[in-house]
Amino acid sequence: MHEDCVKHFNDMKINKKYGYVIMAIRHQKEVVIEESGEPFPADCTQRENEEVFNKLRKKILAHELEPKYLLFDFKLETSDGRREKIAFINWYVSKNYLLCGFSVALCQFSASSIGKLC
Repeated sequence: MHEDCVKHFNDMKINKKYGYVIMAIRHQKEVVIEESGEPFPADCTQRENEEVFNKLRKKILAHELEPKYLLFDFKLETSDGRREKIAFINWYVSKNYLLCGFSVALCQFSASSIGKLC
């Protein structure tokens, strides 16, 4: 993994510098930053956050046969108040199937939200 990927993750988690980071595999051996986005505003609603996520998901899924990784800063509204969780999601689309995996604290998501990730 390229050191830029680690730097972007730390900048996202610690410094709140990005709202999302898309990574790709180059030359079948190195993970590199493909795109990053501005941090979400403090007053960003969960719905607005999900709209950005869905646009990115469609963009990523449009690139068939190119594995992608997405770090995404989810904004969640729970009965306890607002929460933020960074999710690491990986996609691989082929002509016959979609492989999707993600790593995040699942207790923060409703069942319907988890189903929409992939």
